[in-house]
Amino acid sequence: MDRAKGVITSKNIMDATQMLMNESYTKSVAGGSVLELLLVVAMSRLHRIRRFPSFNFNHVANELKTMAGIRALPFTLPLATASI
Repeated sequence: MDRAKGVITSKNIMDATQMLMNESYTKSVAGGSVLELLLVVAMSRLHRIRRFPSFNFNHVANELKTMAGIRALPFTLPLATASI
């Protein structure tokens, strides 16, 4: 990126993508389902934000409920909660 001009070129994007794809964490979550990615986010929140040294599935399920309660998940919009 040319910071002086504030320009991002396609080569910059290609380089950044290549760098991210070389990381083992990116490779491990690539191709995961939406549920798997949400579980990874919930576990990350438990570890990084709540500082849990270890956790079980109940902790992860409760964190998903917390994430839904703060509208961090797109499927918690009012349209999705309307009665059918």
